[in-house]
Amino acid sequence: MNSANYFLTKDGVISKLDSYWDQLREHSARLDSLSKPMLRKLFNSFIGSVLIIITLVWLNFEKEVTMILLSLTALGSVSISTSQLLVYLEFLATRKRGLILHDELNTELECSYDDEFDEDISVEERILLSNFQLSCEPPMHPGLYLILLTIYPILNIAFALSYYFYL
Repeated sequence: MNSANYFLTKDGVISKLDSYWDQLREHSARLDSLSKPMLRKLFNSFIGSVLIIITLVWLNFEKEVTMILLSLTALGSVSISTSQLLVYLEFLATRKRGLILHDELNTELECSYDDEFDEDISVEERILLSNFQLSCEPPMHPGLYLILLTIYPILNIAFALSYYFYL
């Protein structure tokens, strides 16, 4: 790290920059761990519910048994969709806290090094700032992801209701 690891905050408190770098590193790792399995879990749960529905219809159980199993599948899809929504909201909250740290560290570095900005910043710090920016990107467009999260349980519920009323 640089020799300017300490700075004076607006409150008059001397703070150490190293701890903020560590926090930014933790936020970056947390964002990566949240974003990587998001699409895989959504795709796997969607395919799993489609296979369960096809299997239930193909096995041709009694109507009551099939309806109970389809209702459980629909309830499971609502549960999975809700848990995925909570993971996405946690991703957004972590990203927001990390962006605050990123902006403050970037501003502090720009203000403290002025003309010597490129020479004094270590490679590790530049990589960490760039890595955090990359990890802030959600794996899919947020609107499309939320639409898929909404459509997934609606399709399962619609199929269960259509099976009940029309078959």
